[in-house]
Amino acid sequence: MDQRLFVAARLGDIATLELLLREDPLLLDRLSLSSQENPLHVAAFAGQADFAAKILSLKPELALEPNQQGFSPLHIASASGEIEVVRELLRVKNPDVMCLLKDRDGLIPLHWAAQRGRIDVIKELVLSFPNSLKVESASLDTPLHVAVRNNQVEATKLLLEEIKDHNMVQDVVNRQNREGNTVLHLATLGKQLQIVEMLIGEEAIIRGSVDADRQNRNWLTPKDILDVVIETEGGNVSEMYKPPGGFKTEDANGNNNTTKQKREMEKMNPLMEAARKGDIDFLLRSTETDPSLLEVIVLNGEESPLHVASMYGHLSFVKEMLKISENLGRELNKDGFTPLHIAAAMGHIEIVRELLEKLSGEICLIKGKERKIPLHYAVMRGRVCVLDELVSANPDSIEEVTARGETVFHLAVRYCQFDGFVGLLERLKEFDKLCVLNKQDNGGNTVLHLAVKKRQYEILNKKVIDLLLGSRGYNDTIHKDFIEVNSINSNGFTPLDLLLYIGGEPEDAEIHQILREAGAI
Repeated sequence: MDQRLFVAARLGDIATLELLLREDPLLLDRLSLSSQENPLHVAAFAGQADFAAKILSLKPELALEPNQQGFSPLHIASASGEIEVVRELLRVKNPDVMCLLKDRDGLIPLHWAAQRGRIDVIKELVLSFPNSLKVESASLDTPLHVAVRNNQVEATKLLLEEIKDHNMVQDVVNRQNREGNTVLHLATLGKQLQIVEMLIGEEAIIRGSVDADRQNRNWLTPKDILDVVIETEGGNVSEMYKPPGGFKTEDANGNNNTTKQKREMEKMNPLMEAARKGDIDFLLRSTETDPSLLEVIVLNGEESPLHVASMYGHLSFVKEMLKISENLGRELNKDGFTPLHIAAAMGHIEIVRELLEKLSGEICLIKGKERKIPLHYAVMRGRVCVLDELVSANPDSIEEVTARGETVFHLAVRYCQFDGFVGLLERLKEFDKLCVLNKQDNGGNTVLHLAVKKRQYEILNKKVIDLLLGSRGYNDTIHKDFIEVNSINSNGFTPLDLLLYIGGEPEDAEIHQILREAGAI
């Protein structure tokens, strides 16, 4: 592709497109003959909906063309979450034609939207062609399998609701992939409690429809898988779960994809090494030589150079990456971290500021692994300067809870981060969100329960108790009567009950007196 056309597609520069077409009226026709990458692929990745619409009005056939990695523009837009581009592409052909386009692994756009957790895109694709919910990949995965395997909780919930609304429960929820796994097998193997609850819990979305006794090709039921997970906690459960000889990844034609994947990974590794070193020159040369390189990384769901540079603290490299594609700043890597999660955990304050400036405070609420946001990781690691930056960018982040129902204050106590606790407490008062202190986690424990329980591990948690209950001159921060000192957890214990139940430490008498003075009974 002409480099000028590539740049125009990335920037959404319609004027340059029109200029190039005046120079060569057959430019778009020649692309079909000489290049697998067309401007629609680039515009889809960059989210340039108006540019995409212009190309489609001139040559709609380009919407069906795969690039050299086998992805159509709709695959790319769906994976990248570019909803306006998705809508433009769906207007071109009949929805069944567009929604059933398959890549080399037999994945349709809905598979990719499910893998990346693109909620708006999932809604649009299902609305356009509901039967895409039932489509299987070359490995016999439905979009629901893909969402569960990648721990996309909200996407899984949405897909289950859509499956129920379109009367496809019996067709989809117990479908087995090539390894014989249903979505319940995958959720159990991945220790994904929230998804298991959606499938078979008391408030299951499709109550009574999931077959919990179905066996996979290893003759294991989901319950058997759970036993294996418990037995090997901390080990590599997935290795035990492979059938004899393992499974090879095949494309839609039954061809082995191992060599293809290895070539693509070898191609990306030098760029990751450049990100680790902060080598901007190599980045620019690589993306100029192969404009689709970043697309490949995003669509493979791997670590991006932006994740790596954020970990190693290379601010200049991060800035250059954001110039090339701001969207990479919103991407979760395979471990469930955005670049902001990583920079916040590592304490790279300048990179945190750069990401917030370029992408706004909305990225503070992106949920990663175990539904943790960047603020959760910053408090766990005691990055006090980062805490202030994140809360200032998005005050609502201070109210967010993890998959276990933990607030940032629960995490500060659990990880003995007293300075972070104090800093966050001051911001709570500033934003009138003190009610967060009385929130209970999934075990019914408030921050006070946790501080009492952990006091034997860290003397700082006794300071938390002092702080919460307004003793020792802390009344200017929070009044002692505000804390629900007699809150009962799931085991029926108040904080005082808990102290008495697990007592035996030298400081217990002092803590007992503090609780009593605060009204504990």
